[in-house]
Amino acid sequence: MLRVALFALLTLVGAGCATHSAMRGSVVMRVNNSDAHVCLGEGEVAVGDTVNLIHHDCATKNNEKPWVGAAGDRCRRQVVGTGQVVEVLNSHYSIVRFKGDVAFVEGDTIEKAK
Repeated sequence: MLRVALFALLTLVGAGCATHSAMRGSVVMRVNNSDAHVCLGEGEVAVGDTVNLIHHDCATKNNEKPWVGAAGDRCRRQVVGTGQVVEVLNSHYSIVRFKGDVAFVEGDTIEKAK
């Protein structure tokens, strides 16, 4: 029993560290066609940092809609564009300006580029 508890604790600690090694957030508010408020703040990104905009292309068994039969879903991450942090608003939010004709919506995934 002690081994199981120790394994679970180490797994949780490892997962927490992995999350911060690849800073991820989301678009929380679309400001205009190029700017968005994103859920990445001070300590996570700085002005000038590049971020990737990621869409999740999901397919299901039997050509069902993605939200039907979630157990059968197969999703693939697809980087669809990049943006640059133009302002850090506070400890939780920043403004990102996307390049070109990058289509984005509230809820899209953002990841700090490496």
